Amino acid sequence: RREDPAARDYRRFVARLARRGIEKAPWEAPRDFLRRVADSRPDLAGQAAEITEAYLRLRYGPDAGAGEARRLGALVRAFRA
Repeated sequence: RREDPAARDYRRFVARLARRGIEKAPWEAPRDFLRRVADSRPDLAGQAAEITEAYLRLRYGPDAGAGEARRLGALVRAFRA
């Protein structure tokens, strides 16, 4: 079974942060994790917010399309923690 591309990209984003010591708890919602990232690394807050909101639009929004999926992938590839 193929993994959802949005979930895969978000998982990569979370893994990059984990390598820098900011680990997401399994029960932690994306926006809660974002708040913690922003608190501990304000320099990453803007990029982390863009990635989180793109992910949420893809996973839960009614009108997200292929363009948004490509955007999320590009944001994650460009993210450097």
